[in-house]
Formats: sequence, structure tokens, C-alpha cells
Amino acid sequence: MRQAPPVRVPVGFFLGGWVVAGALALLAAGGALHALPPGEPRWGVHGLWLALGAVCAGMSLVLGRREALPPGRLRWDGQGWWYAPTGSREDGADGEGADELAVEPQVLWDAGGGLLLQLRSPEGRWRLPRHTWLSARQLPSPARWHGLRCALYGQDIL
Repeated sequence: MRQAPPVRVPVGFFLGGWVVAGALALLAAGGALHALPPGEPRWGVHGLWLALGAVCAGMSLVLGRREALPPGRLRWDGQGWWYAPTGSREDGADGEGADELAVEPQVLWDAGGGLLLQLRSPEGRWRLPRHTWLSARQLPSPARWHGLRCALYGQDIL
């Protein structure tokens, strides 16, 4: 049986994710403003719609922050996936760290040169799944991107 090669990639902060969350927040607030009848005062019942739009906008930003994966590294060792936050201690020469957490990745969106991943903690250390965006430009060589994709999709076909 063939396995994908071991791979280690940096993960974490993705500015585009914050741009999307901000755009959704503005869309929610704009939708609430658009729902108000023209020429009407913006208070009373209509002000309630505006407040609801503001609450939706704030919640999208809060949830975006809560579900984002903190910067770190994602590692496939040939048997399983591991996540370690930035600044964690590395014990072994093979990159195995004491602060690593076993994770189960799932590809939510594959854009060819980028992947949106959802990571779950089978040990229950995270109550909600975390999300991160990986880009081919993050890695120093195309071979590492290919290895990452093989490791992510190899579980499905092997």
C-alpha cells in the first residue's frame, strides 16, 4: 500500500478570511438599511431592523475570530495529522512536538492553488471545529504542495 509522504505546512492567519467576514458584516448592515422604507424615520420598528443588522454584523466578526485557527503548523506523519500552535516546543528531530494536537482535516473548498480546511479535534480539545486557508504560495516548492494534497486526499482513495 502506498502512502503520501510526510509533510509540514504553516497554517493560521489568512487576511482574506477577515475580508470575507467584514464583507458579510457590511452586507448584513446594508441589508438592514435597505429594508427600511424610503423617507421613513429610522427609529421605532425600523430601528429594530437596523439593530438586528448590526447584531448580525457583529456576530459574523465574533464567530469568524472564534473559529479561525491560530497560527502554527500542520503536519502529516504518514499515520495521522497533527497541529501545533506557533511557539510550541519541538522535542524530537523529526518535528514531533510536545504541544501537538491530533486533528482530523476535511477539505471544504478546493480552489486548485488554495484549500479551505476544517480541522476537528478527536480528543475534544476544541468544542467547535477550526478553519484555515492554505495556499500554494505559502510553501517554498510546488512539490510540497503536491505532497500536502496527496496526504489530504490520499485517505479517501487508499
